[in-house]
Amino acid sequence: MFSRTERSSEDLDSSSSTTQRSSFIAIANLLLSVVFVCFLLIRDADRELFDHIKQYPVTTISLSIQSTPTDKPSQNNSNTDNNSNDSNTHDIRMSGFVGLNNDTYVFDAYLYNKITRYHIHKSNTPLERGGVIPLRKDTGERFLCQLKLNKTCQSKYVAENVDLVYALAPIFSILATGQPMLYQHHVNYGYYLNSIGIKMPVLEGIFPSRGQSFKLTSPGKEPDEIQLELEVPFYLRENLLNVMARKIPGWEYILWIDSHQVFSNIYWWEETLYKLEHFGTVQFFQYVFRKAQNNRSDEVPTDPGFTFAVSHAQANQLMRAYPRIWYGNAWGIRREIYEQIEYILDTCISACCDCAWCVASLKDPNVRTLLDNNPNYKNELWPWILKANKVFGGKASYVRGNITHLWHEHMYKYNTMLAAMTADHFKIDRDIYRDENFTIHLKSQYLKDLYNQN
Repeated sequence: MFSRTERSSEDLDSSSSTTQRSSFIAIANLLLSVVFVCFLLIRDADRELFDHIKQYPVTTISLSIQSTPTDKPSQNNSNTDNNSNDSNTHDIRMSGFVGLNNDTYVFDAYLYNKITRYHIHKSNTPLERGGVIPLRKDTGERFLCQLKLNKTCQSKYVAENVDLVYALAPIFSILATGQPMLYQHHVNYGYYLNSIGIKMPVLEGIFPSRGQSFKLTSPGKEPDEIQLELEVPFYLRENLLNVMARKIPGWEYILWIDSHQVFSNIYWWEETLYKLEHFGTVQFFQYVFRKAQNNRSDEVPTDPGFTFAVSHAQANQLMRAYPRIWYGNAWGIRREIYEQIEYILDTCISACCDCAWCVASLKDPNVRTLLDNNPNYKNELWPWILKANKVFGGKASYVRGNITHLWHEHMYKYNTMLAAMTADHFKIDRDIYRDENFTIHLKSQYLKDLYNQN
């Protein structure tokens, strides 16, 4: 039998244990409540953000296909920089179109950060490499932001993050006659980007065998000025982008934009930065105005950008109905995406790199494009397309506004180059290799001769 003292001690121990359990449960409930409240704050902020965005129309432009396309692909397909015959019977009509000089872009209506502080942090903060934090990214940092305990994530304007944006700008010219105009466009483009605060390192490529010398860059100034001597004039722009991306430290977003273009939306870069955190890749315009030869000021053709166009019509139908869609010109991605796809597709040495990029950006990449004109060429690029498609996750977007494409002399005979990419003449593993700078070189004498002639 237990004595009274023993029973009393046992009762005290039991009471103490019960009290401790109650305290523990109360603390646990309190912590769960705090976590739940934080979750609600984030969820409500997320919902409020997109509800706010939905109040405003993204664009006043709509597309409609006026006639039923056939299953036969258009024979008028050409690269976006080619002179093409737009006489195809199928067409895309623009309705509700606002002219270039009358476009208005109420940026406050799109970006929530003009009303509420925006979640950002720079590259020197401990939890991420840098950039704008979307609402579902990096839980720990997000909680600190919500509780206002981390000042590095308190920013009112997207522009405060512009120091993480790099516009990669390789410059080269195969033709001596086209070099002065392309170089002048490039210099003007650099002044424009610098006025915004966007960094624009330059890679200048020259062909010594064609008597060229460096004009814009000086030795010993990498990564701001990169010099590269080139051997064969294949389609190498995307390869030069990758060379730059590997040499330049500290970037969180990279943009590649043809320097011979003018944006009608003066806020394109802010909207771009915002969207790059919410989409796998972004094209920076809706429509392209193509200036006539020598940049005459008369009426110019107007064509849609790929991402904008496929947001209004099914891609397969669109490709058959309308041959003149702009695949390239102005794209961007964030570092996280670049590291997952490993490189911007650059093994497309006979052009249509931007075609492949667009296909990869779709939810379903099985659409007909210019690549289908040469099945072997498409098959060689297909593994990268599928990999990038998985990374993009069907999430691509465009920036509101139009661009004016200034005329320049064409450097390539695209159709001839694409037609030559047969199984006998082009295999990536067999015919090309990379050096220590990631620069592509050709092994095949047939390809060297082909590009030197075209």
